[in-house]
Amino acid sequence: MVSVGQACASIATICLVLGFLIVLIDWVLGGFLIGIGLVAIIFYFTWDFAGFLDNSTNKIRKWSRDE
Repeated sequence: MVSVGQACASIATICLVLGFLIVLIDWVLGGFLIGIGLVAIIFYFTWDFAGFLDNSTNKIRKWSRDE
């Protein structure tokens, strides 16, 4: 299973590299890809900061123990 950090890092790396390469050809598509990469980075840091992954994992553990 892929963690949230690995998924966000993969998306951000691919989008940012392609965005910077494509911006020389088509600046609209390049800007769109750069934007997706930045959103992936911001999503990861807000996800990590808020601890959503830890909270949901703990809830699932509690439910599995109660069942």
